Amino acid sequence: MTEEDRTRVVREEQPPSPPPLPPPPPSQPQPKSSGGHGVGPWKILAIVFAILFAVMLVIAVIYASSYYASLSSASYWQSEYQALESKYNALQSQYNTLQNQYSSLQSQYQSLQTQYSNLQSQNQALQSQYSSLQSQYNTLNSQYQALQAQYGPFQQFVTNFPAFVFLGASYTSATSQWPSIIGSGILLAPSNYFVGGAVLAPSIYTSTSGQGYTMYAVAISGNAESPGGSFSACYQRLSDGFTAYLFVKPSNLLTNTFGTSVSLGLGSEFGGDVVIPYSPSPYIIVEWDPWFGTVTAYVVEWTGTPSTTGMQTSGVTILWENSNPVNIYPSPGNDLGLFLVYFSNNNTLMVMIEDSTTGAETITTFVIPQGLIQPSPGIYYVGVGSQTGSCYANWYLNGFEVFEDIYISSMRENQVIIRYWP
Repeated sequence: MTEEDRTRVVREEQPPSPPPLPPPPPSQPQPKSSGGHGVGPWKILAIVFAILFAVMLVIAVIYASSYYASLSSASYWQSEYQALESKYNALQSQYNTLQNQYSSLQSQYQSLQTQYSNLQSQNQALQSQYSSLQSQYNTLNSQYQALQAQYGPFQQFVTNFPAFVFLGASYTSATSQWPSIIGSGILLAPSNYFVGGAVLAPSIYTSTSGQGYTMYAVAISGNAESPGGSFSACYQRLSDGFTAYLFVKPSNLLTNTFGTSVSLGLGSEFGGDVVIPYSPSPYIIVEWDPWFGTVTAYVVEWTGTPSTTGMQTSGVTILWENSNPVNIYPSPGNDLGLFLVYFSNNNTLMVMIEDSTTGAETITTFVIPQGLIQPSPGIYYVGVGSQTGSCYANWYLNGFEVFEDIYISSMRENQVIIRYWP
């Protein structure tokens, strides 16, 4: 405390000067005290005022001290409050950040939970499909093993039966002059009147026995040159096109030309001399005749006794036939294609004709009546041929392929491809 402060405190502690006393009242007779001198009332009043002032001064000092102390304490707590408020705000900000992160993680968790549920559902569906496909595969494998046990290896079959069967006919006589390999192709029929020829080769047909369906296909490529005939109109179109054979059952009669019939093209049946190999069960013949501009599908059956000495002109019955227009008229030398696809589930036959040189192509479909042809699993011959009539050309086979696709639950389970090239 400075000297000035001390002086101010001493001054404040001294009592103030009493106010001037009023003039005394007129003198009155004073009662005499019974002992010594008496104390005047003004002095007593002054003492009381002095005591009161001292008390008030002490109270003021105490209040001032308490006030300054309270001011100091309020400043301290204000500082503490601000510090706590700052910490609270920081914690609130951290809480908000964590809350946002939690909400984001919660959203991600729910999204992942949904994805997991979807994947779980897909996994169960795939597991069910896998079990179904496994069962179907076991069935097919059992059928395949039974087929192998019944017919033996394919090579053994080829050993017992010829891999290629060449059947040629001139009118009603068998001939070995054609079909014949010439260069990179096979001459099916020469450019002459009323001749025919066919080449057959073995293939395996698996089928599905109701578990799905089989797509059995044959692709044929070839060409024709040197058109001719006895009418001027013959020189304008090639005659009489390609013929395909499906599901010809093996027979010892196929080891030579015996047991083979030919159609002389009479009536509205075949165009030209179509070679009809013997088979103990019905089969399919498809003939594309560019001279007529038609493609015709047949189901034929041998009902007569096959000859063992040569060709014959009877003994074959046409169980069903249907013809559709095909407006493709190729020029000599054009590369030609004939594609056949048989669907076992609905007995449907799809035929596509293509002139690769010009790019022209067309597709036509036949529905074979149920019960006429329903091939069971086994080994069959597939064949390609050609024929002529009054108009003709020399028809060449450049090659053909046999495909088999097995479909179960709209999925391809197996594929077999056999290629035959000269």
